[in-house]
Amino acid sequence: MKALRPSIKWVFAALGILLVLFILKIVLLLTAKPKITVDYLAEYNRTSRPQNYDPNENAAPYYQKAFDSFVDKPRELRRLYTNWPTDFNETDQKTLRHWVASNEQAFEHFREACRKPYYWLERKSEKYNSIAGITFSELNQFRELTRAMFWDAKVKAIQGQFQPAFENILTCYSAGRHKCQPNLLLTEQHNGLVLKKRP
Repeated sequence: MKALRPSIKWVFAALGILLVLFILKIVLLLTAKPKITVDYLAEYNRTSRPQNYDPNENAAPYYQKAFDSFVDKPRELRRLYTNWPTDFNETDQKTLRHWVASNEQAFEHFREACRKPYYWLERKSEKYNSIAGITFSELNQFRELTRAMFWDAKVKAIQGQFQPAFENILTCYSAGRHKCQPNLLLTEQHNGLVLKKRP
């Protein structure tokens, strides 16, 4: 029995050391900062960039001009939920026609952008230079501008201007095609599909 006592002390000492090392490991794990060795944002920008990229063929500057010159929908039309201009009363129809006419410059830039073969933006991240921090601020502008173009198409169709109305619809489809490229993130592709399917 007396011979076992020193070995028990060693066992307890070893267990004590292991417990201290375990606690130290947990503390280090909780306080350590991850070391990211791959710049995923740069990798995404590289893979999303079109092959044989030419800045002159990029639609981005033209879309930006369209977004910058876009006039928001008047407040009195925002809460009205109708499908056709003829569903509005006469005053609201006049407001609608004036609004779409005031966006003709934005529509022209948008059409010019849609004639380009691709749309590419170098993405930036708001947190830790990661993909999760990418914001897609242009998607809302895309939605608003294409909605306005569809309203313009409907106004033109009612006035018997079928060719320009149809061209507006094709322009919006082309904008959706720009956002449906397989090398883009799902958020962008989803919005592109919505633009392509909107009647």
